[in-house]
Amino acid sequence: ACSPVYQYYPRFDNGTGYAYSEFTSDRRQTATVRLGLRNATKVWLNGRLIHESFDQIPHDQVKTESLPASLKQGRNTLLVKVSKIPGPFGFSIDFESMGKEPLGLKWWK
Repeated sequence: ACSPVYQYYPRFDNGTGYAYSEFTSDRRQTATVRLGLRNATKVWLNGRLIHESFDQIPHDQVKTESLPASLKQGRNTLLVKVSKIPGPFGFSIDFESMGKEPLGLKWWK
């Protein structure tokens, strides 16, 4: 899904991709969201924009960002929008506990 848009004309290989996921949390809690970014990115958690960047990082590098997030008990939604210039798409996302207890998250299949 994230392969080159114009594989025979790489200089026109611009594109936008979306990733969506749902997960459940066993309780209301705060977490740290760790992002690995290479392209212009927007991240929404439960319908609220929590990150926006317009940077385009060289394909052999990754910029990391950490930000706080509030998770609600029950179903949570995550939407990521990545807009790239010629080159591969690139992002990563991870949730870490801000307390002593591990996060009780269950990702939907």
